[in-house]
Amino acid sequence: MKAFGVGCFHFSVNSTELKTILVKDYIAEIVQTLESLTTVSDVQCDYDESVKSEELDISPPNLLMKDGDGCFPQIPFLNLEFNIYIPSRIQAELIDIPEEYLDTGSENFKVTIVHDWHGPLTYVEPLGGGTDAKPSTSVQVVREYLCREISKIETYLVPDFLGPSPFHADFFFEINDETQSKDGIFNVQVNKRPGYDRITITCSKEAFSSEDSGLSALYEELAQEVAFFYDLNQKASGQMHRWFEIQEVMHSILDFENESSKKSLKDRVFEKPKLFRKVFKDIGFFKGQNIFDQSAISNHYNSIYDSGKHTTYLKEFIDKEISEHATYPVEETVELMRYFDQKTSKVFELSIVVLAATLGGFVGSIITVSFS
Repeated sequence: MKAFGVGCFHFSVNSTELKTILVKDYIAEIVQTLESLTTVSDVQCDYDESVKSEELDISPPNLLMKDGDGCFPQIPFLNLEFNIYIPSRIQAELIDIPEEYLDTGSENFKVTIVHDWHGPLTYVEPLGGGTDAKPSTSVQVVREYLCREISKIETYLVPDFLGPSPFHADFFFEINDETQSKDGIFNVQVNKRPGYDRITITCSKEAFSSEDSGLSALYEELAQEVAFFYDLNQKASGQMHRWFEIQEVMHSILDFENESSKKSLKDRVFEKPKLFRKVFKDIGFFKGQNIFDQSAISNHYNSIYDSGKHTTYLKEFIDKEISEHATYPVEETVELMRYFDQKTSKVFELSIVVLAATLGGFVGSIITVSFS
């Protein structure tokens, strides 16, 4: 039996010197960086070499998935594999637990990073982990180790990830004679558990000559659904980041409404209207992006699950991810901002009237005195 965890991390870029790089140079940098780590071995990277001479614009700002952006760079058909050794003591330090509670079941891991059409995904196999291993922990350990060690190397690569990176399940795969799948080569059984579910995937001995070849085929079978899962995760993360930015502007506006506010007259006359324009513009973009995202999600969901073209295994996890996406009080926020905007306008109009009346009276008194 083989255990594996599922996550989403890859290598993004961050350079203050380089403006563009070729795809082949980006791939070479990944291989060279990994091989410079003494704990990493057997690095192999395949991709669509028809794009190897294409330029990648890496001038700032660089996109990061963990900041709510999409995967960059995303290389067609990229498949990166390597082995990595991480002592148990180091594993425990990385995830801040006592070593006796460590549950990866191994110090050796095989990592596979794939760029699917929907985005990147990662498989981490704790080698020899067995049925008691928690391969989801392996994903976390490997991710934290790469982040720590690559930060010590002179490279423009930046480990990027979506979090929580581990898919909320531990995967186990084995070949046996009792497996009979109605839908495809693989049979999937999901055992619901507190915390991470346990997914056991089996196939018959006739299907593959070894568990290694079966596992490779399984990775390909699962890739589309896993990548779509993380695409949903990325869209939700991006939505959250955009809403936080709107909230920051809202709080700046509400500071003007605070009776104890010490905002200057200049700020009230010039800066406050700018903030109102910005918040209405940002909310408009937020609504537009959400409409686009929902349309894309619906189309992708239908192409995977309703077209009848694909054998699928993780639909319930996809459905759960979609159902848990946050909703935001967009219309209520617009109504609140309009209230304060109108209130500000009325105060401004009243101030103009009072000022005009005051100036009018002052000018009138001067004229009266001048001609008396």
